Amino acid sequence: MAVAAQAAGVSRPTGYRWLSQHQKVLPSPVQDFSVARSGLLSLREREEIGFQLARGHGVRRIAAALGRAPSTISREVARNTVTGRYVPSLAQEQTWARARRPRAQKLDGLALREQVTTMLTDRFSPEQVAGRLKVEHPENPEMQVSHETIYQALYVAAEVPGDGDDL
Repeated sequence: MAVAAQAAGVSRPTGYRWLSQHQKVLPSPVQDFSVARSGLLSLREREEIGFQLARGHGVRRIAAALGRAPSTISREVARNTVTGRYVPSLAQEQTWARARRPRAQKLDGLALREQVTTMLTDRFSPEQVAGRLKVEHPENPEMQVSHETIYQALYVAAEVPGDGDDL
């Protein structure tokens, strides 16, 4: 954000405000690592895991104390042990870094995007587009897309002013 704001000639807070006004979802510049996302361990739970491991307690005992499945604790410890030691703060940072990794979108492929856009322009519904693509490209899954993906692309494009004509 700092580089983008500097290039635009504005402060970093102004850059964040501009992006939020265009309804883009950005990671907060200050993350509250104590609050877990749904289904994930919180920093407090990770600290408790580290404390209990240091006291010599086993995975099952830690899981029972936290109200979590032993497999959850076992995977957490295996995934985030560095040089034989579990480090809760590092585990939390790595979890957030993995979660922010951008995912490739199915409609990023130019040929598929072009065909979907053409069919939508011709007044086909997303369901009809998805069905027709399966018929026209039965052997090529790269040229097939679900109607949910099309709706999602339309929703995201509608949120960005000036980009409504582009999936």
